[in-house]
Amino acid sequence: MIWPDLSTQTAGGYILVPGMITSSKWVNFTSSRVNGTTYTNSTGYPLALIITIGNNNYNSLYIDNSLVMHPYHGNNGNFMVNAIIPNGSTYRKENGGIVTWYELRN
Repeated sequence: MIWPDLSTQTAGGYILVPGMITSSKWVNFTSSRVNGTTYTNSTGYPLALIITIGNNNYNSLYIDNSLVMHPYHGNNGNFMVNAIIPNGSTYRKENGGIVTWYELRN
């Protein structure tokens, strides 16, 4: 993996993935993310996405306009969907409710 500064970072012989290390922080976007709105990862690094969804919901998660998840969840409490969003990619959630929305980003 090559970092934005064109270097390769390692630790203990393993190549590190940029953005998914100590400088990343979980950011709560629950109050500002909206179903059907397209967001762009412009952080310069991949980001991790975790959305908690409520009961009885169909949910669709799109990355770069490709449907990557379309789970249905019944009356068994909340559940989570998660994905890695590459730098420069777009992402959006459609359908169902948003209980929480967190992104691990730099």
